[in-house]
Amino acid sequence: MDKKIELSSNDVINMFMEAGLDDDEIKKAINTLEDFTPEAVYNYLNMLKEKEEKTQKEKEEQKLENERKNKEMLKKQAEWKKNQLRRVKTKISAAQDENRKREEEFDNETQKGYDDVVISEYFRIRIFNPEDKQSMWIGLKENATIKDLFNKVRDNYSKKFTLSNYASGKELKENDKNLSEVFPSRTCMLELNGTLLSLDISE
Repeated sequence: MDKKIELSSNDVINMFMEAGLDDDEIKKAINTLEDFTPEAVYNYLNMLKEKEEKTQKEKEEQKLENERKNKEMLKKQAEWKKNQLRRVKTKISAAQDENRKREEEFDNETQKGYDDVVISEYFRIRIFNPEDKQSMWIGLKENATIKDLFNKVRDNYSKKFTLSNYASGKELKENDKNLSEVFPSRTCMLELNGTLLSLDISE
């Protein structure tokens, strides 16, 4: 059998450099090769190429898998938020129903004796004092402000007081906003916490 022709070490090194190997990779290749035949050099370079392609393929597959998992996680998060929002809406709806029921029941009870109340102003506001279970009615013009409402109530109270929405319990802050910006309708009911001096609010 004819002896295989081997390349010089310089030729092999030049081939590896042309193939893009760095110094460490060339040293490893030289130590790994059993001989410097063209076939051995070619097979080694081909092995590196296949290894690199395999690594790249695995990275791409891992990237796709990570993207799939991320999409699945985002989908689960979106579904969880959707369910949470649905539960919150259900709770809000139940609370609103309860508030409406509470106000209707209160209206039915406290409206007794007020059928003859006639208010000609644009806004018709009922102020309920939970301490003595009594109510008074206040009429205000269409361009009236929250401050006008407080001043009207203040005429009948000697101490500091607060006003809040009877249904929601949210406190009403005294400011210069028009009543139309705060109240959804011309008739509303407020709760007062303070000291009642008089129920006579006639001008």
